[in-house]
Amino acid sequence: GVALSDHDLDTYLAHSNMPFSVYRTLSEDVKIAYGLNSTPTTIVISPDSKVLQYWRGAYSGDMKNEVESFFQLTLPGIGDDR
Repeated sequence: GVALSDHDLDTYLAHSNMPFSVYRTLSEDVKIAYGLNSTPTTIVISPDSKVLQYWRGAYSGDMKNEVESFFQLTLPGIGDDR
């Protein structure tokens, strides 16, 4: 994960039990290179540093279906919005 802001980040991470590392304090060059100017943004990067998939915005509608299909999982959510 990547945090674009440190505001209350430690508190959030302490309560969210994320199963992955969260990186912070990215340089502006990195933010620009990956188009990291809004959240959520999901980028799948291969072990050889190639961008495989890129989604910007909340997981709803068609995007939710695409993410679930790519990762072969069902995302948790409130109600069934399909």
